[in-house]
Amino acid sequence: MKKCRYCNVEVDSDKNFCPICFNRTDNLDDRSTGLYTLRKHNETKIKSSWFLTKLFFFLTICTLTASVMVNVLVTPKSMWSPLVVFGELYIWVLIAHTIMSKRSLFEKVFLQVVVILLILIFAEKLSISDWLIPYVYPSMSLAVVTTLSLILIISSKRGEYFIGFTVIAFLLSIGSLVFILFSLTGEFKLLNYISLAVGFSAVFGYVLFGFDSIKYELGKKWHL
Repeated sequence: MKKCRYCNVEVDSDKNFCPICFNRTDNLDDRSTGLYTLRKHNETKIKSSWFLTKLFFFLTICTLTASVMVNVLVTPKSMWSPLVVFGELYIWVLIAHTIMSKRSLFEKVFLQVVVILLILIFAEKLSISDWLIPYVYPSMSLAVVTTLSLILIISSKRGEYFIGFTVIAFLLSIGSLVFILFSLTGEFKLLNYISLAVGFSAVFGYVLFGFDSIKYELGKKWHL
């Protein structure tokens, strides 16, 4: 028999965590004298947040490494990988400063405008002709799809977002597909191919993991 110091309940189990708050339990010998104790923090939530941060950082490093290697080995004459670097930095700014923070709307919008302008100015300094479709659009598409996926992982209201996020990812993928089919990307099609593959993979993942939520939301909106 064990006891949770936060919920003040006795747990008849050999497990070391409380089934209510998921914090570690203590033996009955260590029970507190009061009916309730002050809960300062959720240990599980802190560990989970730190794990997600490390996971996103690892994925960022992998993406940047792969982009630089592909750039150097496949298209060494066209240095597009710095755009991916700026895109990844933008994702971190978007999540840390805009999505997760409690700053004012003005600060969030202002920083987003500044970061996007810096990305476009840097793209212009690369002196790439016709850079919007072959470079900027797929990079922004990858950034948006990645951000939507991270929101679905983090948010507790992910069930409400599946339909909208699926539509956005699908439309972005269709854009890359149209550019490729009508040869609007010029000679450089790699980023649009990557954007197309990532976008459709995200759509498949959203539908696969959020099928019940999508079905429920459609039924609620369209009375199916």
